Amino acid sequence: MSIQDAAHHLSVSERTIYRKADQGKLRRRSRPDGRVEVFVPMTLPSDKSDDSSDNGSQQGALLLVEHLTHALTRQAEAFNAELAASRQRIEDLARENGRQAAELEAARAKISTLLACTVTVGTDPTTGALWRFWPRGWAAYAATVLVFVAVVVLLAWPW
Repeated sequence: MSIQDAAHHLSVSERTIYRKADQGKLRRRSRPDGRVEVFVPMTLPSDKSDDSSDNGSQQGALLLVEHLTHALTRQAEAFNAELAASRQRIEDLARENGRQAAELEAARAKISTLLACTVTVGTDPTTGALWRFWPRGWAAYAATVLVFVAVVVLLAWPW
């Protein structure tokens, strides 16, 4: 943990943490990003060392295991929450893809139907209304009508 967290955990100042680390009572290491970490035991180290008692080291080991288990459980919970959110997003995207695929298929079917109707109407020039042919030869129709009107006017004109 950081120097600040260790000081808070042990209820001492940061300077005390540095002194204890310099004296060898606490282990510390420098991280690649420049931060310093301190390894803090669950119980305060005592100045009296009793090597004959194995009970204290077992309790320390149990406390360490308990601390590590707690820390790993917190990290696993965060990963599990993120995994659940990712799975939900994947399911939502899969439903959306299915809906869009159905819409695309319906649009393709509609386009095919429209193209089939267009080809059927366009292939037989004898079917349909007169307006379909008007754009192709409108000048000829207009000229024919004008000539007809001119002939009628000339024939009906009193000379």
